[in-house]
Amino acid sequence: MSRRAKEYSGLYNSALKEAYIATLQNKTEADSCSAAFRKLAVMEKDIDKDLCQMGTSELKIALDQLLKNRKDDAYAVLKLLRAYVLYCRELGIRGVTFAMDSYTPEIGDRSRDLYVANALDLAACHDSLYSAIDEQTSDLILRGYEWLAFMGVPEASIPNISTSDVDLTARSVLDRSSGHTYYIYRESLPVFEALVSADKFRIVHHQGEDGPVYASYARKKGDKLLRSIKKEPTTEDLQKNAAAARRAMTKKGKYVRQLNYGKLWESGWYSRLFEAERARLLVSIDVMAAEYCRTHTFNEETNPENTLLNVEKRFKHAYRIWKAAFRV
Repeated sequence: MSRRAKEYSGLYNSALKEAYIATLQNKTEADSCSAAFRKLAVMEKDIDKDLCQMGTSELKIALDQLLKNRKDDAYAVLKLLRAYVLYCRELGIRGVTFAMDSYTPEIGDRSRDLYVANALDLAACHDSLYSAIDEQTSDLILRGYEWLAFMGVPEASIPNISTSDVDLTARSVLDRSSGHTYYIYRESLPVFEALVSADKFRIVHHQGEDGPVYASYARKKGDKLLRSIKKEPTTEDLQKNAAAARRAMTKKGKYVRQLNYGKLWESGWYSRLFEAERARLLVSIDVMAAEYCRTHTFNEETNPENTLLNVEKRFKHAYRIWKAAFRV
């Protein structure tokens, strides 16, 4: 038996699958797809159905089993299998189902907990976690912190942002440490308007019969955008208070995404990269990687070029995960 014949001998509907693999231009993709088909063949033979003919529950069992330990290339494999089902449909193979169209890998569901899809998605997350903007509570500080992260402001710069750095007319925020300006999203504009103008915050004084009773307290004097009632903002306090708000909501049994500065910063970049792709603009993740390296400190012994390449590789992989998680 030839090497090629041996490679495809264990496949279910081997002729059909071999024909599909032959359409793949990349040898790495062909090898990856062949390996996936061999693993799927066990269940296909058990139920006597090709992958393209499986119902929703059958396909979920098969793919969950296949992908559960493939963290690094799960989405690349899934993309090949989706293309295979489409290939079968276009050939007119009998019994092809639409189960693959609605399949979402479990790893994608977990990724949704760590990222947001766009500015509208972040605003919705805030509305389910924090008090309403017009209630003028100190939750505005956490909303502002997370919007600045999504906009791409370096975390070390956030505590130093002043109200005078915010241009509501031009919808921009200036980071004086670098001279960079960052775009204020339309969805976040009410938050920045409130943070710039508020001289007081309301906090819960006690619980009344009809709900919480608030009292107003003056914010600490100064010009820092995220200053609270008693303190100037610090990175540590912002991180701690945002995490505490999520823990409190989780304890109440409510779903909340486990977002932090790093994932919000990445989400903002991925969202902007995707919008550029949709507009058919030339985009490159190396700009994102360069910005990350500019604002982070690395071991002095590390080669800067190697560091940049490793960061680019990590973000390219994470971008694929982000796109698959939100099915874009």
